[in-house]
Amino acid sequence: MQDNSSQTRLWFGGVKFSPDGQLMVSWGRINQTITLWQMPDGKHIANLTKHTRLIDGVKFSPDGQLLISWARDKDDIRLWQMPDGKHIANFPCKKYKKAYFSPDGRLLVSWSYDPLAWNWNIEIRLWQMPEGKHLNTLTADEEFWETIYDLTFSPDGRLVVGWSYKTSRLWQMPDGKFLANLTESTYDGQVDSSGATFSPNGQLLMNWKNNSISLWQMPDGKPLTILAGHTYLIEDAIFSPDGQLLVSWSWDTIRLWQMPSGQPIDTFNKYTDGVIDVVFSSDGRLLVSCGNDRMIKLWTSDLPRLGNLPVGRLSEQDREFIQKSLKNKEITQEERYWLEFMQELSNWHRRFDVEVEDAPQLINAGEFDIKIEG
Repeated sequence: MQDNSSQTRLWFGGVKFSPDGQLMVSWGRINQTITLWQMPDGKHIANLTKHTRLIDGVKFSPDGQLLISWARDKDDIRLWQMPDGKHIANFPCKKYKKAYFSPDGRLLVSWSYDPLAWNWNIEIRLWQMPEGKHLNTLTADEEFWETIYDLTFSPDGRLVVGWSYKTSRLWQMPDGKFLANLTESTYDGQVDSSGATFSPNGQLLMNWKNNSISLWQMPDGKPLTILAGHTYLIEDAIFSPDGQLLVSWSWDTIRLWQMPSGQPIDTFNKYTDGVIDVVFSSDGRLLVSCGNDRMIKLWTSDLPRLGNLPVGRLSEQDREFIQKSLKNKEITQEERYWLEFMQELSNWHRRFDVEVEDAPQLINAGEFDIKIEG
C-alpha cells in the first residue's frame, strides 16, 4: 500500500485502525489531508480534505461509524461518517484542541484554548452524536481555566474529569452538570507532570501530580488517600485490568499499590538509566517494564490476586503456587507472612465454605480477622 497523491508525504501525522479493523486512516500534518483505507487489502477509499491548517489528531468512535479530526484553525473539529468518509459537521473551537468520544459513542467532549488570549480562553463543550448537536458548555471557576492538561471519561460514560495544575473538576454526563472540585493537599505551587484515569469499574479515580498520587471515590468525589513514595516526577500510572492493583513509575522506580486501600505492595528499583513504560498483561498476572538500558523486565506474582480470591475458589494450582513461592528466598518477609497465612487458610477452606456459605458476600482470603483453631 502506497500513498502517491502527496496527502501524507509532508510531516506524516500518524495512522489509526477502526475498532473492527476494517478501516485505517493515515494523515499528514502540513497538507491537511486524511486518507481512508480499506483493510486488509489496503484499497484506497477516500481523501478527507476539509482541514485548512496543521492536523493534530484523529479518533474513531467506539463503534467505528464516526471519525473526528482536529487541526489548528478556528471552527475545525471535523466529524466524518464511516466508511465512506462523508463530512457531517464541524464544531466551533479555539486554535489548539482535543476531543474524546464517550465509551458508548453517544457524546463527544471537546476542549480548546487560545494561548495568545488572556487566561488562554479555554472552553469545554459537550456534543450529541452522531448529529453533532451542541448540548452544553462545561463550567468551573476561573482558577481552573488558567490551565488545563486533559480530560477523560469514566468507563460507563457517566462522568468526565478534567485536571489542571492546581485541581481537578468532575462533571456529570450527559447533562454536563458540575459535581465537585478535587483538590489535592500535596499541591505545592508548581506542577511539572500530571495525569488521571478511572479504575476499570469506575469506582475510583487516580490523579497524579509531580511525585504523589491522589485517590478519590466515585461518583461523589470523596478523597480516600494519597500515595507517596516516589522521589522523582511520576511518568505515568495505570490500573490492573481487574482494578485490584495500581502501578506507578518514575525515572528510577516502579511502585505497586493495592486498591482501593492504597497500601504499598512492592517497589522495583532495578533501573539505573530511566523507566520508559510499564504495562499489565490482559489477565493482570504479568507486569512488563522497559527502560533506557534497553532491557525488558518481566514481573509476576499471584499474591495480590490470591489476597482477593474467595476462600472456596483456591485451586490446586493456587496451592502449588503458594508452596513454590515459599521456597523462593528472594521474597520479602511481608510476602512470606501472607503466603504462610494463605497456605494455612487453604488447608481449612472446606470448613470455612460450609460456615460462610449463607453469608451475604463471599469472604476473601485476605480479609480474615479470626482465630484459626486446630
